[in-house]
This record gives sequence, structure tokens and C-alpha cells, in this order.
Amino acid sequence: MTEQTGSKVWWNQKYETSNDYLYGRAPSTFLADNLRYLRKGHTLDIGSGEGRNAVYLASKDYEVLGIDFSDIAMKRAETLAKQTDVRVEFKNQDLNFFLVPLMKHDSIILIDTRPPLTLLKSLSRGLVNGGTLFVEAYTVNQIGRSGPKPDISECYKPNELLRHVTDLHVIYYNERIHDNEPARVQLIAKKSIR
Repeated sequence: MTEQTGSKVWWNQKYETSNDYLYGRAPSTFLADNLRYLRKGHTLDIGSGEGRNAVYLASKDYEVLGIDFSDIAMKRAETLAKQTDVRVEFKNQDLNFFLVPLMKHDSIILIDTRPPLTLLKSLSRGLVNGGTLFVEAYTVNQIGRSGPKPDISECYKPNELLRHVTDLHVIYYNERIHDNEPARVQLIAKKSIR
């Protein structure tokens, strides 16, 4: 029996295909290059997977909570945090049932993940005033291209992300399709200080 694409079992099977870290141990280059835009403090890493970005942020003195529903990924994330000698709280949680606490997070990051629509729509409510939303993921344009092979459930449609951040001040937005690079969407946005 084939598991439903994007399900917990499907992701666990995907992680089990590698004895090492499926996405590597290094953080997203986009995150590392734009760290100055993240508000320091309590940071929520949604769909944190094996913890590469959460561990990186913790090494830069961010207080990080990483959430993912794959128990295999969470075990690897905890191991990576111990090996790196940083403290990160990881929570095994199905994003379909996760409610972002109101005005709690200084920054929320989503890298290589596309959360359920209800969660995506509520992200700005989870930010404190002046807080940062940071997103990098594949777009549907990557399907069928050479390079990484994301599942369609992980990909954003054109301008989809922009439609869900209208209450934030967009600092940077890019949906790129370059010849030899993956089709990605990148967003950095701030919640206005009222």
C-alpha cells in the first residue's frame, strides 16, 4: 500500500531512505545571508525537519522552537543540536492541528515547507509587533525541472504567498526561475509596530 504523499508515514519513509541528513546539516543559504533581517528572540521554525535551520539559529543566540510531525526527523534534529552543543526545543506536532500562539514569536521561519492553508493564514497573528516572517520554498514551477524533486504539496503557486501576507510589510519578495537554479519563492516580511 502506498502512503499518501505528504503524510507523516510518507515523510518518515522519505527520511529513512538516507542514513545521513536528507537535506544536509548546513542552514539555508538564503537564511544565513539574510539573518540580519530576523528579529532576535523567540523563533518558531515550522516544518523544521532534521533541524539544520533551527540549530543554526540557536548557534546565533536565537531561542528556537522547531516543529515537525516526522519523529525520525525530530530525532535527527535533537542529535544535531547535541552535536553542535546548542539548545533547541523540538516538538513533534502535526501542523494540521497546530495553533500559533498569539503575538508570541519574534520571528517565524518556514524553509522548504508549505504548511496547511489555515496555518499559513494565521502566521502574522503569531508574531509580536515588529516580528519577522521568513519563508523560502519551492514553487510549482520546479515540478518537472532538473534538480531537486519536491512533491507538489511542498510547492507554492505563483503569488500564493503574497496573498497570505497582506497584513505584513514585505521587505523582500522573489519568485525566481533561472536556467540552472531551482524555482523558489523567498519572502522576508515584518509585522508593523502599532
